[in-house]
Amino acid sequence: MSDAVFEYMGYKIPIHLVNLTGAGPETFDTIARHHFQTLNDVVGIAPDHTVLEIGCGIGRDAMQLTNIITEGTYIGVDIIKPSIDWCTNNISRAYSNFRFFHLDIQDHLHNPNGTLSTRDCKVPAKDNSVDRIILWSVFTHMLADDIAHYMREFKRVLKSDGLVYATCFVVNDDIIDAARRTNLTIYGLTFEHLYEQGCFVQDLERPAAAVAFTEEAIYKISRAGGLELAQPIIFGAWSGHHRSPYGQDAMVLQKRAIR
Repeated sequence: MSDAVFEYMGYKIPIHLVNLTGAGPETFDTIARHHFQTLNDVVGIAPDHTVLEIGCGIGRDAMQLTNIITEGTYIGVDIIKPSIDWCTNNISRAYSNFRFFHLDIQDHLHNPNGTLSTRDCKVPAKDNSVDRIILWSVFTHMLADDIAHYMREFKRVLKSDGLVYATCFVVNDDIIDAARRTNLTIYGLTFEHLYEQGCFVQDLERPAAAVAFTEEAIYKISRAGGLELAQPIIFGAWSGHHRSPYGQDAMVLQKRAIR
């Protein structure tokens, strides 16, 4: 394992952990600032908010949010224990209201020896305690039943006016055609394979490598999880079908209203 580090915002971050975030040191700041601006524009984060981030990685967003969440609490969770250990030993040491937790969920790439399935997971937050939940490129690697489980957990921990910001891939025939024609992503995402109704995957042998859903499937999964869209789906530019400042698509979710 390399001892090389990347210096950022006063931290010395192990490069091998930076690389697990899906982008290396050369794009770390650009992505961090884009995430921060997106969250500020779309859901807003206040100094007294409790924010839960699923898939916090090496703390790229947490570092930015230390400048905002001064009275509230940040809870970061990830399946990669070395990243959580680094965040605890560095970010939490400087900011005691920033806390990090390892979820030992089995994942063939990042945590192959994990002891839990996704549906065994309980997020480390109290009922009705969270203002904002963030997921960057997490639901893009999960199938419908696992997403619905997470959403039920979100419903449990969200305050009545809380919001979830979660990126995803949303497809229809036109979007898939555009993705095949433009091939804009480095992963060549075309979602040719129908995995189950409303769900398309990039690789049938490793379906969670990249997962996309139709809009109707998104609505169905959200209802099963006790959530609903707080606004229309935000379409990204990944497929070439939409002009957008965002890469992936995104959902903004809230607790379902009692009708």
